[in-house]
Amino acid sequence: LIAPSSSIVAQADMIYEHRTYLPMVCAVMAMGFLLTRIPRNKLAVELFVLVPVMLAGTISRNADWYDEKTFWTDVAAKSPHKGRSWQGLAGAYADDPQKAREYLARGLAVDPANAELHTNYGIALLASDRPAEALAHFERASALTGETADRWNNIGGAYFRMNNINGATASFERALKIEPCSFNARRNLMMVYSNRQDVHGVWKAGEVPSTCAMIPSQSSELEVLRRRAGQP
Repeated sequence: LIAPSSSIVAQADMIYEHRTYLPMVCAVMAMGFLLTRIPRNKLAVELFVLVPVMLAGTISRNADWYDEKTFWTDVAAKSPHKGRSWQGLAGAYADDPQKAREYLARGLAVDPANAELHTNYGIALLASDRPAEALAHFERASALTGETADRWNNIGGAYFRMNNINGATASFERALKIEPCSFNARRNLMMVYSNRQDVHGVWKAGEVPSTCAMIPSQSSELEVLRRRAGQP
């Protein structure tokens, strides 16, 4: 039962506990038959030793699963050479920006070709008012995976925080060219035009293609930006 995902289709993780649950059924049944062959007095002694050991192991493992922070701390300790470990730990410490940045940096140190790590580190840098550094990581993420609307939207955000309005405008427009239904890029482009006091630009950027399906709150937000800009 476990052979295909442990040999033919190799997994990236050394341990993936829930994958063993179904294959253990046969092993547990075999163990039951073996236990019937052991004399009762010997079995009692073995269980007297085994049960406390298993109980201690369960308590120890439950401590690792206490919350998201303890879980990812355990993962990072056991798999320190995987960027995903540090990314998970950074996510668990979203309430502590400094630690989150530290863990993302450690992830990039072991996995510099991880586009998601570059993106999240860039977002963390942007939140700490370091847009120039964030831009470099957003551009690196785009180079690793290719252009996407989200990548250009992030780049545009960094440019905007650097007061490079032309760069921000071009980036958001590029995002919409790739994905016309990108709400974030459209909203941000409207805000840039509003910042430039370009009413026509705001209204044009707010023209959502008929093929795009937006939720009511998104449509309302775009309409509010239009009204604030005034009539062209």
